[in-house]
Amino acid sequence: MIKNYLTIVAILFSVSLFAQDAPEIQKSMITKSTATWCPNCGTWGWSLFLGLLEDNDENALVVATHFSGDLQNPTASALVSNFNSSSQPRFILGNEIIGVSNSNWSTKRTEFAAAVEAAAATAPVVNAGLTVEITPDNEFFITTNTTFFQDADGEYNIAAYIVENDVIANQASQGPMTEHKNILRTSASADAFGELVTNGTVTAGTSFNNTFTLPIESEWVLDNVEVAVVIWKKGANGDWVFENTNETSEFEMQVIDGIEDIAATELTMNIQPTVATNQTNLILDIQKDQQDLEITIVNQLGQVQSTVLAGKASAGRQSIEIGNDLSKGVYFVTARIGNQVLTKRFILQ
Repeated sequence: MIKNYLTIVAILFSVSLFAQDAPEIQKSMITKSTATWCPNCGTWGWSLFLGLLEDNDENALVVATHFSGDLQNPTASALVSNFNSSSQPRFILGNEIIGVSNSNWSTKRTEFAAAVEAAAATAPVVNAGLTVEITPDNEFFITTNTTFFQDADGEYNIAAYIVENDVIANQASQGPMTEHKNILRTSASADAFGELVTNGTVTAGTSFNNTFTLPIESEWVLDNVEVAVVIWKKGANGDWVFENTNETSEFEMQVIDGIEDIAATELTMNIQPTVATNQTNLILDIQKDQQDLEITIVNQLGQVQSTVLAGKASAGRQSIEIGNDLSKGVYFVTARIGNQVLTKRFILQ
């Protein structure tokens, strides 16, 4: 999973970004039906899942759905039920359960890769672009743009899912502090299979927009989170059939209504280096005396981690060491003068 880096953008709170155009590519979905108490899920099932992630990172969404155990959630259970998966570990390509066992998993790994590559070479019927914003209320605001590249007919839904990497939890045959990969956390909708896109005949070139709002859970590590959208089509038996998927780990951060950029005639600010190990330097050029300058460091959720300056500040250049009291992660230095703001990002790794 690509690590996400947030960008604070100067937009009005009431205006959301348009979703990105839908990419005209066909991706696959590989689902592992699993549970933390399952011994085989932590042995050959564990090895196969890691191999599938390595082989198919670019052309497939590979997720672990825990229908039971410490990482169980209703969304994962709903997907497992939809696939009629009655045991574990089970590996599903699209909607097809692939017969995998301790004796053939390495061979099946190769077969998965070949199938994913073949799918990627086909022309998609439909796909979706997406944009993800973090609101001042600590919510994901997800905008999708679903585009049909071919004529189609049927009932189509789009679902937005939270997938988190490197989740620490117990796993049988691995241990109590195991680093779990690509855990399906939840759906952004009450229905695990999302919201209606269209029902009926649709012509090539037609696009539909959907939006989702989802509170950000405190236990999620946003550096390890991506938002994946999946397009589902209602099957003849009432089940949901996988169509295509797209994902992003790049999130925008909304800024409160009415805030403007600080003019360079008031203040300029730089961070050197922007990617550092333990600490970095904040370079301030204050062009004229300030009576009410506030400079804070905030995390990805906009929560203040420390205050660098507050109150009066004299004109001149200052170099201030920052970050030595912070853990690894993505941070923002935010300067405020009245209703003006200036923000710079830095990363501690």
